[in-house]
Amino acid sequence: MLGDPRFTSKEDMNSKYLRVVSSSYYALAHIISQLKEDALSKNYKDLFDNNNFWANLSNDNSLVRKSCYNLIGVLVNKWPCKNIGSVYFISK
Repeated sequence: MLGDPRFTSKEDMNSKYLRVVSSSYYALAHIISQLKEDALSKNYKDLFDNNNFWANLSNDNSLVRKSCYNLIGVLVNKWPCKNIGSVYFISK
């Protein structure tokens, strides 16, 4: 939980949660930008094939969407010749 419900409003807790989600996508993008291509394909394939991972592309919060799009930009620049798992979710 990202706050005590007795002292923190539901809106504040939700805002904190969305910042954590967004920061996680930015952190993953940074980690991936530092990896070699073979490590990327071995270690992250399951993550890229997970539907829940791509669900935030259509999140109501623009900060979360922007962090997802940033990750896709890093993936496309780092791994241009590979088919990135479930990228077809972008169109949804």
